[in-house]
Amino acid sequence: GQRYLSQEWLSTWETLNHIVHFYRNLCLLSHWTNIVAWQQMPTFCGIAANLQETLVGFLFCFECREVMNYSFQ
Repeated sequence: GQRYLSQEWLSTWETLNHIVHFYRNLCLLSHWTNIVAWQQMPTFCGIAANLQETLVGFLFCFECREVMNYSFQ
């Protein structure tokens, strides 16, 4: 029940953090090595940031909904 849900949420959050860190490091790496054209860098980092916010928002809503379901059972 609740304990399993929390563990699942924690592992999902850790995975999300790994993805975010990967994208940020990729942005920095591309910045310093010029793998990606200079003009494209802000766009790429902006997409990564927006993706992070969207995922966090979605997961937060999902978690809240699950908690509410448990509360009313």
